[in-house]
Amino acid sequence: MAKKGRSLERLIARLENVLSGKDNVTIESPKRLVDRTTGRLREHDVVISIRESHHTMLISIECRDRSRPVGVSQLEAFWAKCQDTRIDQGIIVSSNGFYKSVVKKAKFLGIRCLRLDEALSFNWLLASGMRLNYVTITHTHWTFVLDDERENLALTDYCLLDGEKNEIEIQNLNGSVTDELVHLQQNPDYEYTGTETIYFSGSGFFIRDNLTGQIYSIKHIVADAQYEVRNEISPFGLFRYSEEERDGHLGEAAVAKIKLGEIEADFTFVNQPGKGTTGLFSLPKDSGHIVSLRSEKST
Repeated sequence: MAKKGRSLERLIARLENVLSGKDNVTIESPKRLVDRTTGRLREHDVVISIRESHHTMLISIECRDRSRPVGVSQLEAFWAKCQDTRIDQGIIVSSNGFYKSVVKKAKFLGIRCLRLDEALSFNWLLASGMRLNYVTITHTHWTFVLDDERENLALTDYCLLDGEKNEIEIQNLNGSVTDELVHLQQNPDYEYTGTETIYFSGSGFFIRDNLTGQIYSIKHIVADAQYEVRNEISPFGLFRYSEEERDGHLGEAAVAKIKLGEIEADFTFVNQPGKGTTGLFSLPKDSGHIVSLRSEKST
């Protein structure tokens, strides 16, 4: 599936994550289920599993992000897949609506038709986007202070060892420096460069002199880090989630893209009519699960 379509699937999964709001609900995207006639695995865009007593109800959501409304042939193909993979309830979400004949046939087949439409504004959202502070380490100089000060000699060929005496790359310590510089993201909204000296315990680390083979225990580690702080505004994409032939909305979503190194994450605000707003920070995983940090605010 095209990248654009996969983005729709991830957004629908996040919306349903908020709208379900129950501990007995699991949402996976995508999810493969066994076809009972062929024995092969078939992929569903989003699968909602609802556990009730000794039974689990499966809901499949087909996401259609195309230039045309959903047609009858697409509806029938989805319905057949639901039958073959033992889906209890099928739902089609379209970003461009449905032909009238599809809505009629969907009612007969028991398939729900939902829309996801782009919006210009929401009365509950005042900001146009999220202002993000990024901290990038540009250079780090490491100093290793040994336990026995008499052994603090100038080594020309050495390597760093972990607690089991396995060799590790010094660059692996950069993550600890990044963690210590997180507070810089709280600074006012301006860009700058700077330096900071950070001290770490050397417990569990060793230095090996590659010329002599001698191993020395480390007392503490000093990192002199150079960094830069930059600011970006990630604009919100606004979406309205609704039933095809009914008034009112199931929910409204404001989505901002956030880059965490090479990983692109999403921050989503979902507003439910009469229930308030929920914020989710989501990282798509290979397993299809949506990992979220939730915060809720009443309106």
